[in-house]
Amino acid sequence: MVRRHRTPRPKVKTKKKIKVYTLILIYVILLNITMTVTVLNLTSYGNLFIGSIFDCPAGKIIFDFQSNQAQTLLECSYPIPPFVQNASAFVFVVPFAFLFLLIIGFPERSLFFVISGLIIVITQQHLFNMFGIPLIVSSVIGVAIFLLGEVRLIDSLSKNYEHLFMGRSKPY
Repeated sequence: MVRRHRTPRPKVKTKKKIKVYTLILIYVILLNITMTVTVLNLTSYGNLFIGSIFDCPAGKIIFDFQSNQAQTLLECSYPIPPFVQNASAFVFVVPFAFLFLLIIGFPERSLFFVISGLIIVITQQHLFNMFGIPLIVSSVIGVAIFLLGEVRLIDSLSKNYEHLFMGRSKPY
């Protein structure tokens, strides 16, 4: 009896897949860093913008990296209504998040959920001041939406871009 040996699977595909997923992971990490910094900045710039509408001449943005908080300090001649002051954090960042819904047919559309989750987590004190939403509730909701966006992003990236690194001309 002749024994037939199975030909082993080529290890090249495994190495290429590891390379693909490593590149996707690096891409997602860089996107997360960029989106976090952008959401922090847009939140603070929204506060400064509303402050300028209310004739607050000077404003400072302070990033406290030890407590992971950003504060916008405004020097106003008269007080800004508390609801307006808290809502100002959303002036630029919410339209920015909705811009990603316009990206049809690309995996980066899932960044809408990533950014929305970041908005909720970063502005949880504003949400508490405006609507009385407990901080733990907004944290859990924000992290859940963020993770949903991450899973969708990684899934669609792996489906749509794997062919670029595997030497194929078309996605399968």
